[in-house]
Parts: sequence; structure tokens; C-alpha cells
Amino acid sequence: MDNFYIIVNEAFLATVDLKSQQKLKEIINQDINSVGIDTDSRRCYIRLCPYCNAFGVVNCRKFENDDSAPCGLFEIGDSDSTFPNTCVFCGETAPSYKIKQSVKKCQILYDLSLNCSSTDGAPKNNQNERVLLEQCVVILATGIELFLKDTYVLSMNLKYVKPELTLNRKFSRDVKNEFLNIDKAVRIFKDEFEIDLKEILGKETIKKLNLLMSMRNVIVHNNGILDQIFRERLTEDLWAKYPIASNIPITENDIIEFIDIIKLVFQKIEMKFDEIIVPEIQKRIEINLQNF
Repeated sequence: MDNFYIIVNEAFLATVDLKSQQKLKEIINQDINSVGIDTDSRRCYIRLCPYCNAFGVVNCRKFENDDSAPCGLFEIGDSDSTFPNTCVFCGETAPSYKIKQSVKKCQILYDLSLNCSSTDGAPKNNQNERVLLEQCVVILATGIELFLKDTYVLSMNLKYVKPELTLNRKFSRDVKNEFLNIDKAVRIFKDEFEIDLKEILGKETIKKLNLLMSMRNVIVHNNGILDQIFRERLTEDLWAKYPIASNIPITENDIIEFIDIIKLVFQKIEMKFDEIIVPEIQKRIEINLQNF
């Protein structure tokens, strides 16, 4: 689902008609002449936003003196700073980019929590560690919720709506908070796309995702204190670990396990829904190029 854009290079230019070739080359040369950057520091992308349907050519530059920077990023300080995964018209980013950033932020918080736990065990340090671990849970749960919701909304829009139209907002309103509940997400994907997440992910992974979302709800809505609502969503084998009216237990190992699960879920779901999203995006890019 990163493929909302196509890099414009010689191989791609050879696949388009002469009119489109000429237009694209004019844009590339104009950027080089006006800004004075060489082709090794600049990348040109054609991008179609599946959120707002905006189609355009995006010229991007690498970070200076940073070979590890992702190809396509503008230099720091540039007022037009962007990334190919970001729409310059509506500001939306790809579902894959959102979930990757959620995992990245969680890993940063997790590393900070290790610094707290490695000190003298003072109450203040324990509290700091607790807050950081709670935020790891919240970020991961919110990240997977948005990933599932965006995947659903984009797939519905691309599959059922004409290329010149978009019903993203309507589809988003229709499901609202449904993807906070993993069992509901499983039902929605099966009903709309005949895709069985239980079969793709496995029952144990679904169980872990349900636990993650329930922990997030307790942290956000009840200050991390276990309540009856949380207990009712657990299978009996977990009751002893999560007694009512106590602080929800969160360990460093829990966070590591949740990160691994989110990565696995992302990989498997992206692979499945790329079959719906990517061909349709590429087809719409081709249609727009013909009228370019």
C-alpha cells in the first residue's frame, strides 16, 4: 500500500506515450534549472491520492549529507517539505506509512522506558516507566485501528466508486469506531471483501489484538484500572492475570510481543489488500496520464 506513486525514470518513461513523456521531461528539467539540483539528489514521482483523488507530479529531494535518508524526502528547512507517501493536496498519508510510524514511535517510548527501569527503582522512575509503557499500548492500538479502518475505506472506495468520485468520508463515517473492536473488524472484512482475517492471521493473533485493544480502552477510559468491561472481554484463562480494580499489568515483554504482532498483522493484511488497492491505483494513474 505504499504504491500510491510511481517514480519517473527512464524505464517508466518508456512505457508512456510521447506526449506524456515530453510533459514529464519538461517538469523534471524545469525543476533542475530553477533549483539547481542534480538528478542524483532529486526524484520525480507521479502520485494519485486515493483519499482526495488528486493527481500530480511531485519533485522531491534527498536530505543533504545523509545517505540513509529515505529517497524522496525534501531537505530539512524546505518550506515545501513532503514525502511521496504524503498527499500535498489533502495531507493524508498511506495506511502503511501510518502504521510504520506508530511502531517507530512505540519503539522510541519503549527504549525510554528501559532507561527508567534500569535506575535505582525509585517511585518516580517506576511511575515514568509505567506511563511510557501505557503510551506504547495506546500508540500501537490506535495505529492498528487506523490501519484497518483506512484499509477498509480505501478498498471500498477503489472497488465500488467511479475513478472521478470519492466516498471516503462516507465510508469512514459508516464504520466510525467499529475498528476499535477486532471481532467487528473481522466481520466487516468478511462481509465486504470475503476476506477472513481469522484464517489469515490465526486465532491466537486475533486474541492478542483483542487484548491490546482492551488494554488501550482501560488506559484511556479508566486510567489503567481494570474494570468489569475489560474482564468480560477476556477468555477465562486470562482472568487470574487481570484481577478487577488493580492496575493493568504491562511488562516490557508485553510491548515487544505487541510490536511483533503488529508487524506481522501489517505484513499479512497489506499483502492481501494490495491485490485490491495497487492494481486500481495504477489503472487510475494510467487514465490520468492519458489526459495529462
